[in-house]
Amino acid sequence: MGFHGNLKTMHLGDVFQNILQNRSAGNLKIQTKELGLVNMFFMEGELILFHTKNLEDIQWSRVLLSKNEMTAEEVELIESQGIRGEEELSGIISSQIINDDQAAVHLQQIVEEEIYELFYLTDGEFSFESANEIPAHYQYAELFKKTMFQSNSLMMEAARRSDEQDEDGDVSSNEIYSQCGDKAVANKANLTEDEWRIYDLVDGIRNFSEILRDSGSKRHDVIIVIKHLVELKVIKTSETKDLLDKASHLSSMQEYDAAAKIYRRLIDIEKAVPTHRELLAETFLKLQQKDNAVMQLEIMANEYTQRKDFKKAIAGFNRIMEIDNTKLVVHELIANNYLEMGRKKDAVTEYKHVLQLYVDSGVFEKAKSICTRLLDIDPNDMKVMELMAKTCVNRGEREQAVELWLKMGETYVSREEYEEAADIFRKIIKLEPTHEHAKGMINELMIRMGKARTRQKLSVIILSLILVLVIIFGPIAYLEFESYKELLKLKESNSSILDSIEASSSKKDVDAKVDQIVNRYKAFKVKHKWRFYSNYKVGSFLIVAEELQESKLSEFRGKKEEDKKALEVEFKNLMDRSPNEKVISILQELKKFKARIINDPESKVRVELIDGRIKYFNDIESKAKKKSEEIVELLKENKINEANENGKAILSDYALTSYAEKVQFHVLIASTENDSKLSINKKIISRSLPFIHSYAVNEKVSISISKDGYYDFNLEISKGNIGEVDAELKRKILWTYDIKNPISASPWVKDDFLYLFSRNGKLVSLSVDFKNDSSKEVWSYKMKYPSSDVLSMGCFDDDAIYVGSVDKRIYKFSISAGRPHWEKKFNGSFRSGISISKVSLKQNQKMLFAVSQTSLKSGEILGIIAKTGEKAWTRGVEGTTFTNILSDSSFVFLGTDRNRIHILRAATGSPVKITNNENKSVPLLFKGLGKFKGDLAIFEMDSKKYLLAGCEDQNIYCFDIKNGKTIWNFPTSSPNDSGIFVINNTLYCSSRGGTITSVDIKKSIKNKKAKVNWSTKFKEIKEPTSVFVRKNMLYVGAKSFGGRGKVLAIRSNDGALKWTFDAPKSISSRPIVVNDRIFICCDDGIVYVLKVLK
Repeated sequence: MGFHGNLKTMHLGDVFQNILQNRSAGNLKIQTKELGLVNMFFMEGELILFHTKNLEDIQWSRVLLSKNEMTAEEVELIESQGIRGEEELSGIISSQIINDDQAAVHLQQIVEEEIYELFYLTDGEFSFESANEIPAHYQYAELFKKTMFQSNSLMMEAARRSDEQDEDGDVSSNEIYSQCGDKAVANKANLTEDEWRIYDLVDGIRNFSEILRDSGSKRHDVIIVIKHLVELKVIKTSETKDLLDKASHLSSMQEYDAAAKIYRRLIDIEKAVPTHRELLAETFLKLQQKDNAVMQLEIMANEYTQRKDFKKAIAGFNRIMEIDNTKLVVHELIANNYLEMGRKKDAVTEYKHVLQLYVDSGVFEKAKSICTRLLDIDPNDMKVMELMAKTCVNRGEREQAVELWLKMGETYVSREEYEEAADIFRKIIKLEPTHEHAKGMINELMIRMGKARTRQKLSVIILSLILVLVIIFGPIAYLEFESYKELLKLKESNSSILDSIEASSSKKDVDAKVDQIVNRYKAFKVKHKWRFYSNYKVGSFLIVAEELQESKLSEFRGKKEEDKKALEVEFKNLMDRSPNEKVISILQELKKFKARIINDPESKVRVELIDGRIKYFNDIESKAKKKSEEIVELLKENKINEANENGKAILSDYALTSYAEKVQFHVLIASTENDSKLSINKKIISRSLPFIHSYAVNEKVSISISKDGYYDFNLEISKGNIGEVDAELKRKILWTYDIKNPISASPWVKDDFLYLFSRNGKLVSLSVDFKNDSSKEVWSYKMKYPSSDVLSMGCFDDDAIYVGSVDKRIYKFSISAGRPHWEKKFNGSFRSGISISKVSLKQNQKMLFAVSQTSLKSGEILGIIAKTGEKAWTRGVEGTTFTNILSDSSFVFLGTDRNRIHILRAATGSPVKITNNENKSVPLLFKGLGKFKGDLAIFEMDSKKYLLAGCEDQNIYCFDIKNGKTIWNFPTSSPNDSGIFVINNTLYCSSRGGTITSVDIKKSIKNKKAKVNWSTKFKEIKEPTSVFVRKNMLYVGAKSFGGRGKVLAIRSNDGALKWTFDAPKSISSRPIVVNDRIFICCDDGIVYVLKVLK
């Protein structure tokens, strides 16, 4: 259910009370003049969300400056970005200036002040609609979840503030203030810090409500400051707004004279605001002072024209025409503005309209000016030229009028509009009777018009004579013409018969077709016996047919004898054919010749000889066919080499048979990468491998197998010499870099620069060109002490690299310069990875955390000030081999070979302690049954934190950080030396024996039992590094057999091996992937760079 009303009749406190008592859920909407549209969402009667335009536009940096949580420089930086509201606050939180909880506190304070402001209102429509789903327009949704508004408390505080307001007075929410003069005035007033803060928000634009919002202070406090600043004459209310409100009020009271005086004053104050003149003009109209109104509108419109706001200028001039349509010059001004806007058509319409009015009114000087403008637009407008000439005559400018008429006359003559041209030249003679050119043109025009009439009469006489002749001789000619037309059609039809006679080889056929032609011509003569010319032509057509008949008969007699001789020659040639010719060709010709002579009694002997020859050749074809069928069966069984041998046998033993032409050689093409691209003779084959390709006997076949990220495989074969091709594709190396010493520490890429650390203490920076796949050495540095091996990757921060070495030193290097900022010697050697964190209890000061081996039985954990390298604290620890250190803003974690993981406080190095079963305070430890090595990881779930670690007791452990208890463990197949890698919700662990394991962390914690996604043993590797995960792939380096190394690319969702890369030596450091490039550091001192496969 819902309800609605007005704050005039129902106070906001009563609305809140109604929602609270009914424990309602829904959206309360209030439309106010002062604050605009306000939305509030309630659940079970309590406010949970709030939205106004003020919250969208709030300057959070100003609010936090007032709370001393931001500096003026930070505020200036954020304001320069031009962002406000939710976007601004999100940026401040992400910069860690404040956290979510602090932001929620400030948001609640701002909203409460807005609500108290609403409680002062006595007018405004409101409506409440029941709903359980939150509308999408609410901002700060996540922060509102951390706030808590209590309706009873809000109503009580609003009532208390109302009492204070009655004592101190109030300020209108819409009141606008501006500063008096420059800041020198404020400096003399000795303002307090709060007064300066409010003074900076007064800019002549913000109203009181916006000043209150951006100040972050309470309404009562802001009112007191504003009133005090007004008393000090440091600020004042905005005069423009007051005057406009007053003038509007006087106009509503019909006191137009007084209103006009105020508008004049506004024009004096703000001459650059044309709308003041429009208001003054409307006031003059109400006073029946049209001239004054027109003058103000004309000034306003001209100002718009000067500003090139032509649209508003035209609107102003049109308003003048509505008031006084006798002002013809206004039409000109409108046309001028149209021209400036590029609207020539509208400009011409206006000009012509005012031109006609000027001419009709006898204002010829203005008319001439308008004509000149129109002719500039269209020099050939005859109507405008006529008006221009008329205007010149009336102004006494005869020469100019004559010149215009002459131009018009010439134009009409060129168009052959002689009557119109004559009229124009008559006007010239009327104005100047002695004008010789005009007289001459009239005479010439009369002649031209006379000749035209004569030509017309002759045309009529000739047409009449032709008509008489047609009437007398037409019927006779018509009949003769029709019969001849019919004869021509008959001749055309007979021509096709004559053509067929020419091609005919039969005497009977020739005689029949000639008789057909003769009979058709005889029938025509009977039908048209009185058509003399047609009958004459029939005789000549018959002679042609008879001559063709005689010629064909003579041809037939000679051909029969020739055919008999030719047959004997053809038989002799056929039986004497060379045995080297193709069998199939000879067979076909023998069969064709037999078919021709089989019914000839004289050719009986010939037929018997041909049958014997056909039997011989059929026997050879049969043997070749059998070999060909054997090839088909061999191909079905993938016996490619045997099939090719059969093909070669056909070519040698049965080369002249038809099957020799059908022989093809074959090759079975396979690859270690079946999804690779196959090209044959430079043409891409869209078939998956393995694939059988067939090729011609004399063809050379170029085979190319390629795949992105691999070297191409190329081979040329021919004549069946190779039947099976099994291409082994190898990963393509894009480029390499030789650091000359083995690399144990993983490489690092930052901002397109690669950083390498070798065992002899050498650091190198390479500039990587990812586009062109190349690199260039930027700098290198060699540590000067013996045994300066770097065994683990350091850490990076801004322009610095921090590296620990076996020479008992930690170095801070400048990334840009490639030289140490500082180097500090400590009590032991550094063999494990170090860490850097901002420590919250040290005011977010950055600290390094490292562990060194100080003796054969123990080591030392150090907390070091990153900036200077000075020790902040040290803590002894039992053990000689350690995990890489893990740290955050509060804690430091370290695993040892004493089967335990220590947790210390980052600020002091003191152990974190818990109370044991005997109620004693003891250090918190995480325990296993073997040595902890490699990387540790922290996982957060449901506001709880868990520590994940791999152990040499062949287990992966998950510990509760709060109490050290084991939540779950999972036994792998061998010791876990490399530690673990966590990304999203998945843990990956590398075991010494070559097994990689994937575990679902959340399900494992929830069930208190390891939920394994997959666990795969890769037999070809041992001692793998920790994994590197990018997109859906894992990359891991390892030792292979024979002292070589190998990199594996494994699919992350199922552990399937996708490809491998073989290295000359073992790989001890984890590969990394950046910008689709894989960086692999090998114990041969060379960095190999490969492309990521899609």
